[in-house]
Amino acid sequence: MGRMTPRRWAIVVFCSIALNVVLAGVIVAAYVNRDRDIALRMSVYTVPWAFRVIGEEVGTQARRIYLKYQAAMGAQRQSLMQDYHAVSSALSAPQFDGKKFNEALGRMRADTATAQATMHDAMTEFAAELTPEQRRQLAMTVNEWAEKREQRALRREQAIEQRERRDNSK
Repeated sequence: MGRMTPRRWAIVVFCSIALNVVLAGVIVAAYVNRDRDIALRMSVYTVPWAFRVIGEEVGTQARRIYLKYQAAMGAQRQSLMQDYHAVSSALSAPQFDGKKFNEALGRMRADTATAQATMHDAMTEFAAELTPEQRRQLAMTVNEWAEKREQRALRREQAIEQRERRDNSK
């Protein structure tokens, strides 16, 4: 493969952003279902995330592996965009069809799982080339992040409970 031009980097960044948007949807859905730990862990195990954590010392291998999976991720991103449009159309139809809406959500769920599997395949290949210390660094980063998020969630829940007690006592 040739040198990474600014256009190629822009494509890589765009794909990364698109996939992160999908993962944000997974996080929101998991938050609503109160399955925070799984949602947090699902959103971080990607090659771009690992590259940001470790730094330029793994830049060459991160770019090589990310580019290897780029075509598949692009196709999956297109499928997900179609899924979002189908869900939106079903939701905003003048005559709501619950079956159609549920089927569109099912396709979105399946396509999200496929996209995530591709990202995790890339991450597995990337992690296999890391040193034990680099892998430990990634694991520690996830644990620290999850702990901070859990503490914020607990504080938010306590604030909600206090507000509800205050409102109920009036």
